Amino acid sequence: FRKLGWDESMFRLLIYNQMKFQLALKEMDFENPGKNFSSQLSNKTLLEYQVEPEVEKLLLRYLIEHPQPHIRLSALKNLLEMDVRQSPEDLILTLQTEKNRHVAFLAANRLFKLEDERALPLLAAFEKDPDLQPLLGNRLATRIREKTRTSRQSNELLLDYWNRAIGWESLQNESQAIQNLTKKLLAIPDPLLAEALKNASSSDYKKANAAINQLKKYPENREAFDALVKLASSHGEDNIRYYATGALSRFDYFDLRKFCESRLKRDTDYRVAQSVIDLASRQKFSGFEEVLFLGCRNRHPQVRERAASALGNNKIAQGSSALLNLAQRDPEKKVRQSALRALSEMNDYKALSVVKNLLRSPKKDDKWMAVNTLRLWQSNPDALDLLEPYRNDPLIGKPVTNHLARYGR
Repeated sequence: FRKLGWDESMFRLLIYNQMKFQLALKEMDFENPGKNFSSQLSNKTLLEYQVEPEVEKLLLRYLIEHPQPHIRLSALKNLLEMDVRQSPEDLILTLQTEKNRHVAFLAANRLFKLEDERALPLLAAFEKDPDLQPLLGNRLATRIREKTRTSRQSNELLLDYWNRAIGWESLQNESQAIQNLTKKLLAIPDPLLAEALKNASSSDYKKANAAINQLKKYPENREAFDALVKLASSHGEDNIRYYATGALSRFDYFDLRKFCESRLKRDTDYRVAQSVIDLASRQKFSGFEEVLFLGCRNRHPQVRERAASALGNNKIAQGSSALLNLAQRDPEKKVRQSALRALSEMNDYKALSVVKNLLRSPKKDDKWMAVNTLRLWQSNPDALDLLEPYRNDPLIGKPVTNHLARYGR
């Protein structure tokens, strides 16, 4: 070891790690496994030694030959986390010849890790496999949409994509199980989506709620969007309308303006209207400002407050007049505060004209609202000038003096 330039401590560490590796291999021996071999798999102990060629060979044997499904699945999880050492073409060759569906899935997943889009159609087929679907997560659906500009429910486009990416010749060499999965993918709609659409038309609370949770997973599907709009517009339960409206925030590709305006005018539950304001404030559709202006005139104070905040957060200059009206005339204190804050966030001097009148008010709440608003203006000299005469005010003198001192007054 000295010839290699190592010191004794490095050499001892190498020997120690090799001993640990050999003990782990002995525990995982396929013919005569130790009593803790299943926990070794679950804890992914062998991944620490993944550079050793014996590790992959052993895990592949467990994946292919072990009689218990949960052991095979644990081996697959280990293999999925290993670094990819094959080239894309080697993996494609494996996909064309491999008959074991788990090994084929491993090859497709590794191809996917290498950012090779030829993996996507095969993984889409595996998505219908109940054993393998939990291992895919949401990344697959996102990548398919990115590459094909469509959702995974548009079977014709996905079929065309598969034909361009891998070619039908490769399918002739796949196992019968994978061919069956492929036919199922291309022949029928997503069963989870079909069930969710069916539940969406039910008046039953639990079914409708389950439908919302499922439909929101299909943000590019028109049927899912329409079903959620219907639930949000006409379901008899306030909570269902509220949940469905919130779920629509994931749907960026459809025009929500008409829906938002309708709900603000008609829905009796203020939470639904608040959720509509949140939808509009995301700025995902044209005319969203008009929805926020409409929210400023809503009969519910919670909605007016939310709309005022949204105008400020999005710095909608056209909302200045609406915010001034709320700040001066709204009967609810929280709404007036929200409007003043929004004007201040936009550096709109209309806020200072309102604050000037509030400082002259004999009411403690008005004076404190003015002070809290002027704090948002920080070192602005006009805002500081407004506070100067109130250093000795019995109600707000102390916070005024402290704020002025902070900025050298």
